[in-house]
Amino acid sequence: MAGAVPNTDTFSMNQVATVLYGGPSAGQSLSAMFTSSTDALFDPAYKGSKNSLLNFRNYGAGPNVKYADIFVYKIGNPTDNLFVEIRSGSYTGTVLGTSASVNGSTLLTTVTQKRFTFATPVTLNRGTQYWLRVNRSGALDTINYYKIDVWSSTNSYSGGNFGRATTAYLTWDMGLILTDSNSVTILTISRAASNIAWGSDTTNSYIWQSFTL
Repeated sequence: MAGAVPNTDTFSMNQVATVLYGGPSAGQSLSAMFTSSTDALFDPAYKGSKNSLLNFRNYGAGPNVKYADIFVYKIGNPTDNLFVEIRSGSYTGTVLGTSASVNGSTLLTTVTQKRFTFATPVTLNRGTQYWLRVNRSGALDTINYYKIDVWSSTNSYSGGNFGRATTAYLTWDMGLILTDSNSVTILTISRAASNIAWGSDTTNSYIWQSFTL
C-alpha cells in the first residue's frame, strides 16, 4: 500500500486515508485513522509508531546524529582540541551542530577510532547532502598535527567525497561512522590503510567529508 501516497510533498488526504485505513470513513478524523491503522498498510522501511506521515513515507526530517566516529592519530604532541561540525550547503556553509571537543593529547600515535558527541542531536533530511568538518582549535603547526584514515583510491561511497580545506578529492573518502541518539548506526563510510596529514598548514587547515542519508 506504500505506493498509494507519492513520495513527494504534494498528495491528497484521500491518498493518505487509503494507506492508513483503506479509505475515509464517515466522521473519522485523520488522527483517528492513524490510531486504527494496521502495520500491514505501512511501508516496512518506514513504519513506526503510526502517529505521523514520517512513519510510513520518508517525508521531511530524517535521522538525527548524536555521535560521529573518525579514525585519527597524532603526529608530535599536539595539545589543542579537535571538534567536528555538521554543515549544510558546503564545507563552509551553515553550522547545524558542533560536537564536544576532544583534546589532541589524548590521541595515540597509531590510528584509533575516536568518537565525537553532539550534546543536542542534529536532525537531518533524507536525500540532502551535508558536510562533516573536522577542525583543530589551535594554531597550524608543522611539528604537532594530525592524520586521518581515508580511502584514497576508487571512491567506494557515492553520497559524497573527502576534502582538505578548499581542495576536494573526488575519488577519496574519509572513514566515518554516524550514530543516532538510540545508538543505531545510520551511516558507515569505509576506510583503508591510507592516511593524510591535516592541521599543519593552510592547505590542510581542516578536513571534511560530504555525505547523504
